[in-house]
Amino acid sequence: MALLATCAKSGTFAFSKCGVFKLCSSSYSIGLNINRNYVTKKEKIDIHSLPKAPKRPMTSYLEFYKNHYNEIVENNNLQADKKKASKAVQICSGMWESLDDLTRKGYQDRAHVRLEAYREEMKKFKDSLTAEQKELLKEAKKQIREEKIKKKEKKEEKQKNTEHGLPKRPLSSYMIFVNSKMPNPYSDKSATEFVQMLGHEWREMSKQEKQSFEVLYAEAKEEYNLKMTEWVENMVEQGDGSDVKVSLLQKELEKLEVPKKNMGAYQIYRHQHKEGPLWSTLSDEEKEKWHKKAVKEQHRYEKEMEEWYQKIEDKGKTDFVEEVFELIKANKKKPTKK
Repeated sequence: MALLATCAKSGTFAFSKCGVFKLCSSSYSIGLNINRNYVTKKEKIDIHSLPKAPKRPMTSYLEFYKNHYNEIVENNNLQADKKKASKAVQICSGMWESLDDLTRKGYQDRAHVRLEAYREEMKKFKDSLTAEQKELLKEAKKQIREEKIKKKEKKEEKQKNTEHGLPKRPLSSYMIFVNSKMPNPYSDKSATEFVQMLGHEWREMSKQEKQSFEVLYAEAKEEYNLKMTEWVENMVEQGDGSDVKVSLLQKELEKLEVPKKNMGAYQIYRHQHKEGPLWSTLSDEEKEKWHKKAVKEQHRYEKEMEEWYQKIEDKGKTDFVEEVFELIKANKKKPTKK
């Protein structure tokens, strides 16, 4: 409470789409830029355009599993089981462990022959590569590893959200339309063909015909926004705010109508002269005009922030806003995963 009161008087903190900003009398552009999308992303390597390396051969166990999979599924009535693959692996592992030494040796010998042939192919493959291709393949491997990590993190995040009861996004107006046409009434059309047909029908519909679906979506979205606000507030109140994505925290602050961050002289100039002369080519006199506009913009921002903080206090959202600011700052300090 005390922190926000101090903020209201001195303008210590403010918020924009870029994050939480620290303000002082001498500088109004020092900030915790949570959104780093302005950084140029490394160009993605087209893995399919690179030379194909020889595939690693099957191990002795994989050959055994492949040979006995259908038998295991049939003998254990796993045909309709959704977890038949994992159950088949468990059963096969037991069979492999109880296998007699002679049969096991046959599998191992064949695996050894395949491995030697693979090593020979791999040597030839590496010798045929240029220095540039070797470097690209090295970068491609790194790219694949990073994608796997991101996929794993996304899966873990989804699991956490499910555990915390994150509200589900509403269906779009188009998806509401598609659901209204289900199930597929055409026995001669596949699910894919039916959905394609619905897509064409939707594109041909007039705005008036789509209106009922748009209304249903608008209602669902309004309900979703209310649930999201309640969910985020509960997460923060319960001390689980660190599990909430920064983008969701920012959206909740935007719903509270946080004033737009003021622009500096250079930003105002570029905004109004996207194709004009470079800032560095302007004289001091020419720049002075934009500095004056920046000062005016700064005063506008300070005034709006003071009014906003007062509204936050009147709404009883003081503690929530303080905690959200702290969570966004804490996210900024997190080390980047490599």
